[in-house]
Amino acid sequence: MKRLLAAVAVLLVTTVAALAGLEAHYRGLEAGLRLTIAPPDEPGRKFVLTGKNLNSQGFRERELELEKHDRVYRIIVLGDSVSFGGGVRIHEAWPRVAEGFIAERRRVQVVNLSVFSYDIEQIIATLRHRGHAWEPDLVVYGAYINDHVPTDLLQTTTGPIYVGSTLAPGLHGPGWLVPHSALLRRYYGGRATRLEGTLREAEWKGDVSWYAQQLEELRAEAGDKLFVFSLLPHDRSFQEMHERYNALYEELGIPYASALPYLVGSGRESFFSEDSPEDIVHPDATGQRLYGWAFADAFERLEAGGAMLRADEVAEVPAAVMEVPDVPAADGVPRPGTGRRKRQP
Repeated sequence: MKRLLAAVAVLLVTTVAALAGLEAHYRGLEAGLRLTIAPPDEPGRKFVLTGKNLNSQGFRERELELEKHDRVYRIIVLGDSVSFGGGVRIHEAWPRVAEGFIAERRRVQVVNLSVFSYDIEQIIATLRHRGHAWEPDLVVYGAYINDHVPTDLLQTTTGPIYVGSTLAPGLHGPGWLVPHSALLRRYYGGRATRLEGTLREAEWKGDVSWYAQQLEELRAEAGDKLFVFSLLPHDRSFQEMHERYNALYEELGIPYASALPYLVGSGRESFFSEDSPEDIVHPDATGQRLYGWAFADAFERLEAGGAMLRADEVAEVPAAVMEVPDVPAADGVPRPGTGRRKRQP
């Protein structure tokens, strides 16, 4: 009996040690990706960024003073990896490009608070916990094509990580432990990946009721400062999704501008790399520059009290906008290998 108890004790100790080792290993991998589970005092943010090339607040932005100087119009941008500038250098992301164009006619500061893979719920939380401190004159939500799907799964260079606050349909287990264990995040990430086909089919049936509720909450949080910059479709083939989103903004009475007229006016088929048309993950530098100029033009129309271009109109895009200047600058945060931001259609 004593031998049996000793064997069981050894087995338990060995198992606990192995699990502790795996936990430490996966925590190290997550730290290497510069992401960590969000602190409990910021409910709604599922994960946050850490590490070098981020400012002291954990954003891919310059180190800026919170205090706003007189006569400076301050805009904060909330979004995901498209606005974060995944795949391009920090000064090539569209919020910085837009700041440069707007600054030609007025004093402005555009603060980029975007984080890759964020859905609209996390965007609202960012505004609530971080954005208001900047005392913005305008709150810009960079809306993208899959924001109506909550971010549960990150596909990274080291494997899938489940970051959902509750286990998605098709997954079962102690969901309340997921925020506290990197090992469980990997385990459920692997399970979610194997079930992705089923989960995607359920999520991409066109139901935008959750998204509509979140938009209402975003409008309540931002007040009359809210402006939606519709960054979709990323190419012309997503026209139907684009129209559904824009119809929802109109139904809710939220002011917005569509990037589509500028894409058509540029002559490009996509904001994304024309050298790799199969890459539907992030815009290239030219696409980001086009986004930046489009927002600057929309902002000028907003300030003048004029109407935005309709989705079926064509913007006149100067040729110079399509020429990305060769500006030497630090690369900033390289795009983490997240593969898909959220589950793609």
